[in-house]
Amino acid sequence: MANLTFNRIDTVIAETTIDSIKTNLRHINSQLPDYALTTGEKKSFRGMDVANKAFTEDCINLLRANGAETMPSYIKIENIISDLSLFNQLDELKLILKQIMNKVDAAQRIAGKEAYDTALQAYKLYETAAQCGVAGSTTAFEKLNERFKKNTGRKSDINLKKK
Repeated sequence: MANLTFNRIDTVIAETTIDSIKTNLRHINSQLPDYALTTGEKKSFRGMDVANKAFTEDCINLLRANGAETMPSYIKIENIISDLSLFNQLDELKLILKQIMNKVDAAQRIAGKEAYDTALQAYKLYETAAQCGVAGSTTAFEKLNERFKKNTGRKSDINLKKK
């Protein structure tokens, strides 16, 4: 059972703060290159892990040392360097964004759990009150019970008559 007296999150972010965050996120989004991958590309493109990055860096160093003499003209070191530089820049941003998303996900999950757990306890109390004949509780319970059955797929065992 949920401990209803322990509320880890008891706050609401001010609308001006939410608006500011959304504005800043939209600005950040507008500053980033606008690329998308097809489903096939997502499946087929190799990821850049530590080993692949080290390999690419070694290749750049070797191309700088003797690439002009050994590589065909269509292998452009500048393209490899700029692609790797962009990868590194985006990697830094990705780390910060992951930290932000972890905060948002955790706060949202805690807030959702606390809200639902308390609502579920109120629903159960309405159910008990309706069984005991407390005035007005049957209507509230029936309304919540309909929503509860739709959301959870559970059936109520209570067959209450309106009082």
